[in-house]
Amino acid sequence: MRSFDLTRGARLLQLGDPKGAARAFLAALTETPTSLEALVGIGRASIMAGHPESARVAFDEALALHPALPEAVAELAALSASEDDAAALERLRALAVNAHLQVRLGEVLTQRGDAEGAARAFEAAAQFDPGDPELRIDLGRLALARGDFTAAMAYSDASFGERG
Repeated sequence: MRSFDLTRGARLLQLGDPKGAARAFLAALTETPTSLEALVGIGRASIMAGHPESARVAFDEALALHPALPEAVAELAALSASEDDAAALERLRALAVNAHLQVRLGEVLTQRGDAEGAARAFEAAAQFDPGDPELRIDLGRLALARGDFTAAMAYSDASFGERG
C-alpha cells in the first residue's frame, strides 16, 4: 500500500510545489528508508526547484538500491542531456517509455533549441495521457513558436475546453 506521504508528495509535484513535495517525500523516506519512489520523488522535486545536483544525489541513491531503475537512469540522462551530452540525449530517447519521461525529453529538446523534436516528444506524451491540459499547452506553445497558429489554437481549445 502506498503511504500517505508518497501520495501527498506526488500530488504536490503535480501542483508545482517542489518544496512541499520534497518534505512529503522525505517524510516517506524516514518511514521507509529504501523507498525508491520517495528517492525518485525527491530527485524530481529537486529538478523542479532548480537544484540539479541535489537531484543527482537522490537518483544516485535510488540507483545504489536498484541499479537498473529506469526512472532514475532516465532522469540522470535528462540532466546530462540538458548539459549538451549527446550520448545522454540518446539514452533519454531510448528510455522515454511513459508520459513523464516523454515530457522530460520534450523539455530537454526545447532547452537545446530542437522545437520539432520537442513537439514530437510532447505529442508522444499526449498519446499516453490524451486529457492532460499541460501537455496541450506545451504543444500549443511549440506550434506558436513554429508559426503554426491553427495548431496553436487547436491545442489551446483542447487545453481549456472548446470555446462557446
